[in-house]
Amino acid sequence: MNGEPGDDRLMLRFVPFVFALAVLSATGCTSRVHYPREVSHAPRLVPVTEKVEADFVYEKQATFALDGLEGQTRNFRVQALTMRSSGENGQEDNLVTARYFQSKRPGPKPLVIVLPIWGVHTLPSDALARHVTQEGGGAVNVLQLHGWYRLFDMERLALASTPREFKSLMDRMARRVINTVIDIRRILDWAEARPDIDRHRIALVGFSLGAGVASIALANEPRIGAGVLVMGSASPHDAFATCGGAASELREIITSRFGWSKEEYRTLLESALARIDPARFPGRVDPRRVLIIEAGKDTCLPAPARRRLWEVMGRPARIVYQYDHRTSFFAMTFLGGGILQKEIFQFLRKAFDLGGDDATHVRATAHP
Repeated sequence: MNGEPGDDRLMLRFVPFVFALAVLSATGCTSRVHYPREVSHAPRLVPVTEKVEADFVYEKQATFALDGLEGQTRNFRVQALTMRSSGENGQEDNLVTARYFQSKRPGPKPLVIVLPIWGVHTLPSDALARHVTQEGGGAVNVLQLHGWYRLFDMERLALASTPREFKSLMDRMARRVINTVIDIRRILDWAEARPDIDRHRIALVGFSLGAGVASIALANEPRIGAGVLVMGSASPHDAFATCGGAASELREIITSRFGWSKEEYRTLLESALARIDPARFPGRVDPRRVLIIEAGKDTCLPAPARRRLWEVMGRPARIVYQYDHRTSFFAMTFLGGGILQKEIFQFLRKAFDLGGDDATHVRATAHP
């Protein structure tokens, strides 16, 4: 889903992309296009408070527990946090673990919740957390969730011996995503009770699979004031039917074992993953509080699925990088000048009214 099936082990598979990106960095250019929000297509919003889907309803209970101080910087106390998940989440002991960068400044401050790419790579979440804490100078708290193991256990899925077992396992993986969205809602319970967090200025950022999770959370949690969705899409079944890497291996194993055509495989996945398809929630999110960043040449997430996410989110502002899914993430490294996290922070700075330029309200043009 949203890139996870493609086994995006970014830095382990970077050799084919380094030459092109090195050229770009040497010339100081990372090709991308900014598109402003389409105001003329503003949807009729359905307030989230009026219709939270039953899948994501939960009973409030104790959430995060502080595990101790990991370290300190000039502007932050860095704390480890742990919470038991609302159900199976694919992580060790079904725990949600995080690192909280708590500003030392007095008074309530905005909070940025950064989601991982579960079981794939820490580069995007690490790079963004580092940038926000450094550039924010203590004006923003950051909660960086860990995700050491995959939400979709590809090896277990590949061992399914019958179609019924495969469908049951895929339902179980979808339930992990649902539990993760519930856990995000429970994190908001923790956040709004803290005097150091401004409950009215909370943002959620997700990358790849995390963008899909974040989009579902945005549609079902009114306390999230802003969201950034990076390299995500709707229609998770299309990702499983299209991606390379682990998704391709799973596809070949299962279709061969059960004698399915690729279309039969896709149809089964569409049914199994319908509950976690962001397309379920049109008109639930104010597009003024969303930024979408995508890869224009993404071969893992088909263009119709990416457009569907944009439509569901109300056609918000977009930044489109002119690379494929994996290569676009190099805009977060020195090869791309770290431009991607800079643009995320510019959007958040505008959303939090911290001053500075708004990177999302730029005339649609290529930027050298």
